[in-house]
Formats: sequence, structure tokens, C-alpha cells
Amino acid sequence: LVAGADELALVRSGLDDTMRLAYQEIRTVLLNEPAVQDFRTAAFVVALRKIGTTHLEMGV
Repeated sequence: LVAGADELALVRSGLDDTMRLAYQEIRTVLLNEPAVQDFRTAAFVVALRKIGTTHLEMGV
């Protein structure tokens, strides 16, 4: 059983991709929504939209 640098690199790569995508989503909201004036609010908007989408898909 070998768990070395390759496994760590894979985890870090996945985290990097996730963080880049999250930043892009937040930045898009910040730039396209006039009422949103900071990254914190943009992140909140992204989160609420994701929750709303999930609820619609679940039929809640």
C-alpha cells in the first residue's frame, strides 16, 4: 500500500480546480449584478442560487 506524492498531488489538483471554479462563479455575479458590491455578498448570492436550484430539482 503506497500513498505518496502522487495521491497528494491529485488531491491538491482537485482542490485547485474547485477553488478556481468557485472564484469564477463568485466573480461573475460580482461583475454582472449591480446590487452586489463585494465578494462576500456575491458568494452569498451564489450559495443561495445553488440552494434554490437544488430545491427546484427536488420538487421542494
